[in-house]
Amino acid sequence: MAISKKTATGPAPTSFDDMAQAGSFDTQVLRLPGNRGPWTIMVSPGKLTCRDGRILPVPAKAPHDTGFSSNVEGGLGNGMVSDLQRLGGFVVVPHRRPVVAFGSKHEGLSNYLRMHEGSGPNGRGAAVYWTDAWTRPVMYGHILDWEYDHEGRDEWLEGLIDIIAPKGLADAQIRAAIQPAVSAAQALMDREDRRGKRLLAAQVLHIPAEHVPDDLRDVYEAAAGKGMATAKK
Repeated sequence: MAISKKTATGPAPTSFDDMAQAGSFDTQVLRLPGNRGPWTIMVSPGKLTCRDGRILPVPAKAPHDTGFSSNVEGGLGNGMVSDLQRLGGFVVVPHRRPVVAFGSKHEGLSNYLRMHEGSGPNGRGAAVYWTDAWTRPVMYGHILDWEYDHEGRDEWLEGLIDIIAPKGLADAQIRAAIQPAVSAAQALMDREDRRGKRLLAAQVLHIPAEHVPDDLRDVYEAAAGKGMATAKK
């Protein structure tokens, strides 16, 4: 949520402490990296990955900026949208699709985007900077940092499967989604060093349990069991 500058109201301060509080964190202007415009998210039945045991669409961004690709002024990115539809079989994710981010429902001009207003780099000029709904700014004095809701974003992405595969994913789509993770895990199986074993355990857990190949099953079950034991502590 954007942090905007507020005008103090109410009774006049009666001490320097009151005056200091009147100009505290809730009046601080965001120092943004610059200006960045909004975009439309698109997904394709041929662009899938797996992460943390889920099969997810790999989203593409269609920026709304005029002049980007074949965008025209006021077209809300329709030029780039058309290019992605034609070249990659992508489909638009409606901006009004429900979103939960940071544990609560998020709504706006776009439910899956956030608009932040503040100053530009070094506090100079005004800036408008768009992020997805699962990214929000935090200011520590003059230092800008970002918080991310990775889990919430992946849950939402997983729900987009119903757009690209209303009847469920085909075997070919599942194979394409998991193959990079499977290949990466198989390449680590011969490593005996401790770091190699950690990398293997982390990699194999990206594969959905029902799609783990036989040669990785023992590694997967050991890694999953260790993760469950750690979570219970």
